[in-house]
Amino acid sequence: MIRREPRAELRPLASTLWWSARPNAHMEEREDTGARELVVPTGSMHLVIRLGGPELRIFSGPDDDEGACIRGPIVGGVRDRAYLRERDRPPISIGLMLRPGAARALFGVSAEELAFAHHPLDELWGSRARSLIDELSELSSPEAQLARFEAMVIAELSRRGTRPPDKRVLIAAEALSHGARVDAIASALELSPRRLHTLFIEECGLSPKRFARVKRVEATLKAALEAPARSWAALAAAYNFSDQAHLSRELREIAGVTPSQLRRLAPAETHHLPMQDRAPQKLAPLPISSRRST
Repeated sequence: MIRREPRAELRPLASTLWWSARPNAHMEEREDTGARELVVPTGSMHLVIRLGGPELRIFSGPDDDEGACIRGPIVGGVRDRAYLRERDRPPISIGLMLRPGAARALFGVSAEELAFAHHPLDELWGSRARSLIDELSELSSPEAQLARFEAMVIAELSRRGTRPPDKRVLIAAEALSHGARVDAIASALELSPRRLHTLFIEECGLSPKRFARVKRVEATLKAALEAPARSWAALAAAYNFSDQAHLSRELREIAGVTPSQLRRLAPAETHHLPMQDRAPQKLAPLPISSRRST
């Protein structure tokens, strides 16, 4: 796995550029074929290129045996609860974790329009999305693929010539991630709470309060996995939940697992929880994109 900060041109829009290879990509048969995992929300949109291997298959819940496939490069809209997908990974994945405001600049739509679903990139970029796959597949090194991917995204940004993201939303997102109150943020930005709410939904895809809940669960999960012996009561106090029961409810609603289920799973990654059989609870129906090509 390679992670790095993107080039200066993309930093207002993206926090992380990454490249990942499946460890056993050279094997014809994989032990994890058909297995599923819960993907925990991050509060961010994602742009992901899958090179080779299976298409992304997502499920509406544990009783969904067929799922739905998303082909080609993918824009993952921001979510406020975990979704269920097949764990079969492509040989190589390349992506960007996007900041609030990136949707309008890169795709010409608000983050709200893309939220809660995966979207084939060709619905937003047309044939230019297919050229991403073709050009990246011709390169052999991770560094070359990352550099080319980055350059292609910057070229798309230049082609659109859109305005940069509203800095007030980026400031609000950072403050919310650290537990600041919505009314205090609105006051500091000289906005009414209602105006901040509207602006944040348009640029981020979630309301400020919902975004803050996702980020608090994310931080709690990270702390729980880094210190398995730490009690849930201590974590509840450290991350400003009213009590352990409140933490448990939030974890179940947003991450899809209870505290005891999380400890049994002992995942290697905060945002990917491998399911041994079925998901531990039924998830909300998963919308599939139906946007027309642009």
